Amino acid sequence: DRVYKDIIRGVLTCGQCRKRSVFEMVANDLTFLPGKLYESAVATDIDAKVSEMVKEAELCFYGAAYRGAAVMARAAVEQALETKKITRGTLEQRINKALKLKFIDKREYAIAHGSRLIGNDAIHRAVNISPTDIPSVLSAAVIVVNRLK
Repeated sequence: DRVYKDIIRGVLTCGQCRKRSVFEMVANDLTFLPGKLYESAVATDIDAKVSEMVKEAELCFYGAAYRGAAVMARAAVEQALETKKITRGTLEQRINKALKLKFIDKREYAIAHGSRLIGNDAIHRAVNISPTDIPSVLSAAVIVVNRLK
């Protein structure tokens, strides 16, 4: 891996379609990360703790703290489940219960588990979290927490 001193990361909004896309600029190379899948707008009426966790996950991503971003995205999903009074069992069991109670649909169920697994790797295993994984992890968290509001 090469180490770069000057990396710029952020979110750009298309002037025409208004879609947001995460970008990374190293030297003069600009890379757009998966914009079509990236949903970053947290609902305005969402629980304040959940919203704060999503914001912290984004800040970690922009600061190149990829492990922190994955952990905070996972934590946001967990906190959102708590707002629905799903507090018992492992996070895996709580996501399963949210599906059973129809708080989330099958798509949201799948992405919640994906976010959980990447977050678990970031917390419990000595693995590198790829910066290209984080936009989809953040997007998954936002989709799930918006649904659980």
